[in-house]
Amino acid sequence: MDFDKSEGPQFAHRTGDILMPEVKFADPVRVEAEHFAGCIRNSREPLTGLQHARRMVSILERARPLNGEVRHGNLAA
Repeated sequence: MDFDKSEGPQFAHRTGDILMPEVKFADPVRVEAEHFAGCIRNSREPLTGLQHARRMVSILERARPLNGEVRHGNLAA
């Protein structure tokens, strides 16, 4: 499909039942923090290590500077 040359709308017809599972949203940072807290409470090794945590904090700090202004661009370092 060439997205640069539009030939008008194209529709695909389908018959039959569709299964649409419910996917509950969970904030990824919160899920990771809860997992980490559980590891501390239960003396377990977290799924991700210190290097991953440092990289995530670095990305989050660059994504939202102290003045609260959101920056866009390449955050992966």
